Amino acid sequence: MVRQCCVCKILDYKEEEQHLSFHVFPVDPVQRNIWLSLLAFEANHKLSKQAEVRSNHFQQSDIECSSSGIRRLRKGAVPLAKHSLFSFPNVRYVCILLLFQHIAISVVLIQLVKRLTLQILGNLHSCELFIVYL
Repeated sequence: MVRQCCVCKILDYKEEEQHLSFHVFPVDPVQRNIWLSLLAFEANHKLSKQAEVRSNHFQQSDIECSSSGIRRLRKGAVPLAKHSLFSFPNVRYVCILLLFQHIAISVVLIQLVKRLTLQILGNLHSCELFIVYL
């Protein structure tokens, strides 16, 4: 069976790319929408159940390799942003306001927001990130 990445449309049959793996979208709707957003799909974009993303759309640290050679995504891994939301070279500060109703959820979301924001802002050399909790 030939597999195709839904992001770059590249097929998996090329011998020189045997080190790449394919990963299905998360079942969790919140995590799935995060993936869709980062990959520049509309939130209501209809993907097939077999839709997969190649490993080159993730950070190397997000991919774990078992002793048998099976490559899997680390829990909570998100793809690299397809398009940067910030292309302003003079941005020095970014402030994110977070409103949380449940403390238990907030800890996980704070970590995810920090990681995603720093990933998106990766092209900004001297940008400080402030997260304000309300």
